[in-house]
Amino acid sequence: MVFYQTDQQPSIYSALRKTVDRYQSSSIAYSAEVGRLCLEKKEMISRTLTDLRTQYNVILPNVKTVMDYLWDFPELRPIITSLVQFAKETMGDNSQILLEIWEEPHDRHLDLVVRKPSYENILEELHPLIRRSEELLKGKSGWIHVTTDLESV
Repeated sequence: MVFYQTDQQPSIYSALRKTVDRYQSSSIAYSAEVGRLCLEKKEMISRTLTDLRTQYNVILPNVKTVMDYLWDFPELRPIITSLVQFAKETMGDNSQILLEIWEEPHDRHLDLVVRKPSYENILEELHPLIRRSEELLKGKSGWIHVTTDLESV
């Protein structure tokens, strides 16, 4: 098992690393502690997605793929929440937001898709959200692509 840690990751990941170091000689204690930390990480991701659904009516066509992506890039959880909140503020409550995974053989990222009743001036409206996402993603691994699919709300 390999763990990567960056300065931006929450303390759970440093705790996970310390646990791995501490329990190297005891596989039973190690397994129980790692299992607990993995469950905690899964619950944090699940809670984030549930909050996005209930507070902002975010649509998740495939929850499992989004959860898997956030498992690989957990530092994106607060960024997604911030971007969705900003999108609702700038695009209006009548907009819809979808979170889905874009996946190709050599590329995988999270798409934050904004749908509106009218797409007049959509590029000008998306520009502040795109800029905000670029600012928040600096120095982070993983990617959130802000886009629209021009489907009606």
